[in-house]
Amino acid sequence: MHDGWETLPFFACGWYGENGEPCPETPPPTTITHHYSDTLGWETKEINTSEHSVDIAIALKKWLIEKIGYTYTLSEEEQKSLTGSHVEGVDIQLVRQPFMCRTRYYRRSWIRRLRRGEFHRDHNYAWAPFCGGDRDLTHIRYTVCDELMSRGTVIWDTYPNYEWAPAQPPCGGVPIQNPDPWEGKREKPCCDNLCQDPPAEPHPCCGCVVQQ
Repeated sequence: MHDGWETLPFFACGWYGENGEPCPETPPPTTITHHYSDTLGWETKEINTSEHSVDIAIALKKWLIEKIGYTYTLSEEEQKSLTGSHVEGVDIQLVRQPFMCRTRYYRRSWIRRLRRGEFHRDHNYAWAPFCGGDRDLTHIRYTVCDELMSRGTVIWDTYPNYEWAPAQPPCGGVPIQNPDPWEGKREKPCCDNLCQDPPAEPHPCCGCVVQQ
């Protein structure tokens, strides 16, 4: 799962460093902090309200949580509830460093895990014909009945991470693929011939000459 792309603009776009002109100074990175949650939600239903039906529904919920790989501990009240959620919180920092000549893109991404399940109970019946007061035990019949007892769903949204879109050739990076992990998003040069091949003459549209 992921949010939409956020933009981090370039800090300079031009050709610098000739004739003693200094190159633009790289600005310090900025840090943003957000409070994010790791959330487990569940919903289990009693389909058949016979004896022990609540215990069966809770057992199904516990089984689904184990199968989904959840590792946090639920409170006693949460363990007994058929519908609810458990939330863990954390502050996550993102360090943003702008580049010269290229706009960068980043987004928040996380994993959603989902499990659905049902609890069925089988009933095995044995019966024999009964005619004229006598049981015909030589012709015993067997019947198996399936009974749906409970149905449940568990969804786990993990803590998010941040991912950055890569550069795109010819500026290094990763070509756009199909399917593409970044949905076609790439760093964007601030001008046309930034990474031109063969090199642009007399120089690319954006860059810096370092004086020796």
